[in-house]
Amino acid sequence: MRGDIRSWMAIGVIGLAVLAAILIGQQKPDSPEHSTNSDAANGASAVMLYASAMGHPTRQVTGSFEISDANTMLFVFTPTSPYTSEEADATARWVHDGGVIVYASEQGDPELDTALTVNRFARPVPSDSADANGPFLDGVRSVAGGTFALPFGLGARQVAVLRSGGLPIAYE
Repeated sequence: MRGDIRSWMAIGVIGLAVLAAILIGQQKPDSPEHSTNSDAANGASAVMLYASAMGHPTRQVTGSFEISDANTMLFVFTPTSPYTSEEADATARWVHDGGVIVYASEQGDPELDTALTVNRFARPVPSDSADANGPFLDGVRSVAGGTFALPFGLGARQVAVLRSGGLPIAYE
């Protein structure tokens, strides 16, 4: 009788170990900095793959800071190191000279926000569904995404592209 209980206990322990191994193996990768070399659900590798498939030269900016020619596009998701004031000012000059930046960082970078005159509100708004307006997203009525977003205060030369609860959460 004791042998039967021990056998069942051993089978139970082995079963739990197998179950734990399966669950750990199914954990999805994470990329909180939205890295362009990550295929995680919150990674941004699709941006580089799409641009490359459309014939645009692509590269990931790592290491030392350098801005490419003005006829290029720069995606800034979540910087892994803060911008210095010199780097932020160089980026703003590059945009002024014709470079295009898609700045899609939830938290932002204080130096880059200042240089690009990005004014973020401190209080998040629900953003699980956002309304698209203007000619920028022709044919798009709504966009679904994250649960919350930090809205922006728009300057005279900034136009809202997406709004949530009437507040701009993306602009051009």
